[in-house]
Amino acid sequence: MSDDWLVILGAGFSKAFSGNMPTMADLHHEIRSEFEGDEIWESKPFLDNIDNFELLLSYLGSNQPWKSISEDYKDKALFKKIKERLAEHITELGWEAFFGDIPDWANNFALLLHEKKIPVITFNYDTILEQLLLYRRDGEWTGRFPMENLYTIPLRDITQRDVLTPSYSNSTLATFDLIKLHGSINWFYSGEDNFPGEQIYYHGLTSKEPEEKSFSTHPILGGEYSKVLKDKQHLIIPPVMEKSQFYSNKLIKSLWEDARTELSKADRILSIGYSLPQTDLTTRMLVNSSSPNTEEVFVVDNDPSKEGKLRENYNKAFLDDTDINTEFVYKGNPASKAVAFLKENVNS
Repeated sequence: MSDDWLVILGAGFSKAFSGNMPTMADLHHEIRSEFEGDEIWESKPFLDNIDNFELLLSYLGSNQPWKSISEDYKDKALFKKIKERLAEHITELGWEAFFGDIPDWANNFALLLHEKKIPVITFNYDTILEQLLLYRRDGEWTGRFPMENLYTIPLRDITQRDVLTPSYSNSTLATFDLIKLHGSINWFYSGEDNFPGEQIYYHGLTSKEPEEKSFSTHPILGGEYSKVLKDKQHLIIPPVMEKSQFYSNKLIKSLWEDARTELSKADRILSIGYSLPQTDLTTRMLVNSSSPNTEEVFVVDNDPSKEGKLRENYNKAFLDDTDINTEFVYKGNPASKAVAFLKENVNS
C-alpha cells in the first residue's frame, strides 16, 4: 500500500524559486521604508522600535484597552493601508520572478503535484505555484489552467462580476488541492472587518505571459480589471497574532477544515521553507490535533544554522512517534533535491 503524501509550503519555497521573493524580515523593512512618512506613522515614533512585523501589525490591527476610539480608527486605517501595500508588493515581486528562466526543479515540482494529485497546504500569499502551472514541461508558456479546480473553496471569477449572465468554467481537469490558509493575492473581498457570509472572488492569472520589466501584461497591476475591483481589496490574512476576524468567514474557516482532513490522512509530509514557528499557536494546534498517522516529516530549508530550532519546532508540534527528518536542511538549493526525492518516492 502506497503512502499518502502532503506538501506544506512557507516563504522559503518562494525564496528558493526567486531570491527576490521576500521573507517576513524583508517585508518589514520594505513597509517601514514606505510608511515612515505617513501621518499616522509619524505620530507614533515608538513604531520604529517594533522590530517584529507580526507585533507591528498586531498592534495596529487589534483593539488595545488603552486606545481611544479615534486612535483605534486611525491605527486600523494604517493597518489596512499596509495590508494592501503588502499584497501589491508581493504581486509585483511574484510577477518579476517570472521575467527570467524558470528553474527546472520548480517546473518539475508543479507538474509532479498536478500529475500525482499531491495535496498542498501553503501559508504563502503569492501565486508562484499557480503561475508555474501556466507553463508546459519544456518551459513554454500556455496561459491555460483552470485555477478554480485548484482551490478547495467555491470562489467566483472576478472577471465575471459585471456580466449580466456569468459563464462558469466546465473544465473537468483533475488536479491537486491547493489549500491557501492565509488567503492569496489573487483573491478579493470587501475589506470589511466582519464578512462571515461574503462571496470571495479570484482572478485566474491566465491573461498574458510575464513581459520583461513590465507590469502592463499583468491583469491586476496593468489595470485591466480596475472596474470590477474598484470596491475590493486583496484577501490576505496578515501576520498578526489575532486572526479570528478572518476565520469568521465560512469559506476561510472551511480551508482550515480541509487542512485538517489532509493532515489526518498524511503518512509523510514534505515541508519546504516553513519553520512552524512556536508563536503561530493556531497552526501548531491544528498540526498537533490532526496528524495521528504521520510517520515522517521532511523539513527543507537552506539555512543549516536553523536545523536545531526547526527540529525543536516540529518535534513540539507533531506527536512523539513522528520522525522529523532534516536531511534537506543545508546551504545551497535543498528544494531541488527534495523535489527529486519526492518524485522518486511518491506512489512507490
